[in-house]
Amino acid sequence: MASAQPVPRLGERVVEEETGRVGEFRGADYGRWWLRPPGGGIEWDVEPGAARAQAVGE
Repeated sequence: MASAQPVPRLGERVVEEETGRVGEFRGADYGRWWLRPPGGGIEWDVEPGAARAQAVGE
């Protein structure tokens, strides 16, 4: 089970822990976080806490 994380700021880059996929936070709805690939593309959703802030240089 994913641990609780603070909700990212809109546009903040996060890393999905399970896949390593990087996405920009687009919002939270229906108990899910919505992410989009940097530069655009198809959004996907993750459980809150299943993604973390992207580290500088990562």
